[in-house]
Amino acid sequence: MSKMLCGISDDPYNDYSDYIEGTGVYKQRREELEYCIQSEDIFEEAGAKLLEADILLTHTMLHKSIMDANQSVIILTGVIGIDYKEMQAGDKHSLPAIFYDGTPSQINFYKTKRGDKRLSVKNLKSQASVGQRLIINLDCDIDMKDIITLEVI
Repeated sequence: MSKMLCGISDDPYNDYSDYIEGTGVYKQRREELEYCIQSEDIFEEAGAKLLEADILLTHTMLHKSIMDANQSVIILTGVIGIDYKEMQAGDKHSLPAIFYDGTPSQINFYKTKRGDKRLSVKNLKSQASVGQRLIINLDCDIDMKDIITLEVI
């Protein structure tokens, strides 16, 4: 009797159309994302808000200056008004940023020609090393002026 190996088609997380449409196993995550984006008013009650994205830095991320946008980045950009699902392949949004030590930077949110959601951060290689975490903070003052700060821990 031979064992039947599990194929990639058996994995419910391998259905790209479900991912795009927010159905199947991705339905709950889509609802959570939409809730987070719609619940901005929770922060407005306090007069200021602080949102953050967290990325664990790898060798490839630092040396190629390219990072995949994880769920925390997608939520953060949604609040800023940059919606990855509305972006066309090749679209790019650049925003000024600053590291906690005062080093100026720029953060680019973009979609590749293949449709991958990515971001890049100027001067990251000189600020971080492999294994550290990049924290992208969106601070908004009372006038709702966005300030993006970058912290490497």
